[in-house]
Amino acid sequence: AVSVRVAVIGARIVGVCIAHALRKRGAQVELIDRTAPGAGASAGNSGAVSPGSIAPVGMPGIASSAPRIMIDPYGLLRLPLAYLPRAVPWLFRFVAAS
Repeated sequence: AVSVRVAVIGARIVGVCIAHALRKRGAQVELIDRTAPGAGASAGNSGAVSPGSIAPVGMPGIASSAPRIMIDPYGLLRLPLAYLPRAVPWLFRFVAAS
């Protein structure tokens, strides 16, 4: 049996997850980083993966704040005006479900 050997550069949350997935598939994995695994950008709260602590986008009140969010060029959501006619049906369903 031929075993695949892989080097994963970067031991942050993404690198560790990739290394884990490769190990589960039978690869020999070398995880390389100049600092400790999980350090840097993945340390503290940024390294937490918890679906239970993420607020859903479709919450009550989104309809009143969505226009302000969409016109903010640095906001979380940007909707080009040319796309608005195609998006309106989906937006109505989204607001109704929220």
